[in-house]
Amino acid sequence: MYKVWATHDWSKVLWTDKCAFNVGGVPGRVWVTRQVGEEFHESCLLPKFKKHESVMVWGCFVGRRKGPLIIRDKGAWGKTINAKGYQTHILPALDQFWQSESARTHDYVYN
Repeated sequence: MYKVWATHDWSKVLWTDKCAFNVGGVPGRVWVTRQVGEEFHESCLLPKFKKHESVMVWGCFVGRRKGPLIIRDKGAWGKTINAKGYQTHILPALDQFWQSESARTHDYVYN
């Protein structure tokens, strides 16, 4: 069915994605190139963090319209996102955007 869709059809789809950003540290292994005797030189050192802090965000768009950027609130949502947390915190915001866009254009289809 989707193989025959035109650009106009695809512009009526709500596209969503998520992304995690590490803050307060460098993720993974870091390699430093230095000369002999520079192992304790300030430019060759990086601070170590026991645990990296991360920020999780969700976003969406439909056609050329951007939806809300949802930033995870660890204090209110808990340490991890599961299906219930997604349904409680993410989907309502995406659905509200979808409903407002559908009302604005009267052209979108909700599947």
